Amino acid sequence: MDMIESAVRESGYKDNVCYAIDCAASEFYNETEDAYEYREGLVSRDTLIGLLAGLAEKYPLAFIEDALHENDFCGHAIARERIPCALIGDDLLCTSLKRAKKAVELGVTDGMVFKPNQCGTVTEAIEAASYMENNGMLVVASGRAGGTADAPEREMAVALGVPVAKNGAPRGTRVNGYNYLIRVAEELSLPVKNIRGLRLKNSGILFS
Repeated sequence: MDMIESAVRESGYKDNVCYAIDCAASEFYNETEDAYEYREGLVSRDTLIGLLAGLAEKYPLAFIEDALHENDFCGHAIARERIPCALIGDDLLCTSLKRAKKAVELGVTDGMVFKPNQCGTVTEAIEAASYMENNGMLVVASGRAGGTADAPEREMAVALGVPVAKNGAPRGTRVNGYNYLIRVAEELSLPVKNIRGLRLKNSGILFS
């Protein structure tokens, strides 16, 4: 993060860039030990939350994705209270209307990553995204690793009017995604904006 901050500052974009972290914590969660693998050891849920809170306090983080493992709804509620940036769910929510409702009712998330192939139907994906937006939550349209150029996430995001898309490093189909969104913005005469200052703490959305 320090290296990224330095590169951004030296490029003259310090006031135009914020960050997001995809922890994918389920991938390094040790179910047997109920702990997280970290630097050749194991750390508790509370320690991991503390590490992420420290990053959010030090750097301009817009959101953190999947801070804890996908079935730890209780832990996500604790993390949301302690980490001073938005927390959103990918593995946690799986673009599932049922999981989205549970997350909102328990107050464990500020938003959802939108991937229609997770829940398996276009209908449920749209219903889940609409439910989250109607409850003041952020919906982040996301490309898929190894996805094809004609994957529908970005088109559906435009149709739903979601404010944020994440496409990954600029290569292959990811470039196709960036170009598509730029063309849409040009055709609709929309400014392409950054989201520095995004805060959704307790579902209070602020774009600055």
